Amino acid sequence: MIQTTRRKFVTAIGAGLGLGLAGCKATLIPAPRSADYPFKLGVASGEPDTSGFVIWTKLAPEPLKGDGGMADQVVPVNWAVATDRRMSNTVRSGQVLATPDWGHSVHVEVSGLRPGKTYWYRFESGGETSPVGRTITFPEDPSRLRFAVASCQNYEVGYFGAYEHMLGDNLDFILFLGDYIYETVNRKGHLRLHKGVESETLEQYRQRYTQYRLETDLQNAHAAMPWLVTLDDHEVDNDFAGLNNYGDVDKVEFAQRRAAAFQAYYEFMPLRSAQRPVGSDMQLYRSFEFGSLASMSMTDMRQFRDNQACREPGKKPGRAVGADCTERLDEDRSMLGAVQEQWLDTRMANSSAHWTIIAQQQHINPWVQTGDAGEPNWWTDDWNGYPAARERLLNSLASSGAKNPVFLAGDIHSFWATALPGDRSNRASTPIATEFVTSGITSAGPPHDYFMSLMPKNPQVRYFDSRLAGYIVCDVNRKRWRTDYYAVDPDVPNNPERALVASYVVEPGNPDPRPA
Repeated sequence: MIQTTRRKFVTAIGAGLGLGLAGCKATLIPAPRSADYPFKLGVASGEPDTSGFVIWTKLAPEPLKGDGGMADQVVPVNWAVATDRRMSNTVRSGQVLATPDWGHSVHVEVSGLRPGKTYWYRFESGGETSPVGRTITFPEDPSRLRFAVASCQNYEVGYFGAYEHMLGDNLDFILFLGDYIYETVNRKGHLRLHKGVESETLEQYRQRYTQYRLETDLQNAHAAMPWLVTLDDHEVDNDFAGLNNYGDVDKVEFAQRRAAAFQAYYEFMPLRSAQRPVGSDMQLYRSFEFGSLASMSMTDMRQFRDNQACREPGKKPGRAVGADCTERLDEDRSMLGAVQEQWLDTRMANSSAHWTIIAQQQHINPWVQTGDAGEPNWWTDDWNGYPAARERLLNSLASSGAKNPVFLAGDIHSFWATALPGDRSNRASTPIATEFVTSGITSAGPPHDYFMSLMPKNPQVRYFDSRLAGYIVCDVNRKRWRTDYYAVDPDVPNNPERALVASYVVEPGNPDPRPA
């Protein structure tokens, strides 16, 4: 069962009953008729557990307008869940209110369903009916789990054809680990351009999400299966850390920007009421249980972290620093924040699942990097900028007794398979955990030849490739964990081709990934 506070039957959140109405001065329209089709952004589902899930839509007859083409009115939206694609056997239904306060987004938490079943759902408003979406409830104790891991989809640098291939992968869900949108705009030489200016206000973030969600491949993937999502930095501002940001804007001003970004993120994602933001705060770290097979902890590596080490005004925050940056080694610095660290420690100590999954935005690999002259340096925006916090986490994991730990990550726009060493000072030491990292859906990776030249210093890395975009598929049972690496060229629209470029397997009790 997902570890979030839930109501007993159905809760309409964000644009639902009792939420968004208290401060809303809009008029309730009892039986509206849409001037244009209001479901142009499609439907989505997420956060499944053994008895239910979230279903989502957003009314937007003119999607790229700031208000989506909706008047300042509260609009009733009917919803239904059925056991068949034709929606003839309805098992749950109801009505929620879409409010302008939350961009006429609709989030319905459905419960009381049977475990391990496929369901279909749709919405109706103004005499119009949405597309039919497909979703699932988790089995109470599955024998197998199969899911894709994706991240980093920059609209400007490529197409989202990878999602079309996921539809044929027989997945239980898609796990998205951040950078769903990019806030920047108008980079020369790119395939496509973002509309508008860099996203800083609620209207601008809404427009950016809308541009992405109008993509057919992305819409289809949301409608075909549930998603588990978290954000990284580009949903707000590149390399932001807490209330510290790229442009060194005043923290009060940046809190307003972060609040706008979080609200837009919530409006467009199939999230529960527990994730509904309050100002510039949003509860994103949470857990998912898959019976005795696996337990997943989803972390938040942005809201609570300390600022990047040795920041210099006007310079990129997540830059490489050398040994003279002693701040990086400060024992009190944290990536997750003290409360989240304790939450994760408790999760690991209490886990009895066969596989212990830590899903996070950035890889935890203790990667050794050097500068042009061969001197050591460290990238300060990832875990190498917070080595004491990494030690606390990995030491806690080692002492917790949690079984078969596997880290999943994105952010770095490249494929990795890593045997995380028990002794970080000796990267060839016996591994204590496995890490699999997905490349970006579109975003370009780090320099391949340079990173390959560093591999002799990094014997913990079993596989690396930064030349390819794509995603990974994890197929998990009690005998083994298999990760397949799929490359899809994002430069080709409607790309019919993909390549299986690598496969790695981990067996229980041996966290060293080997080629399949």
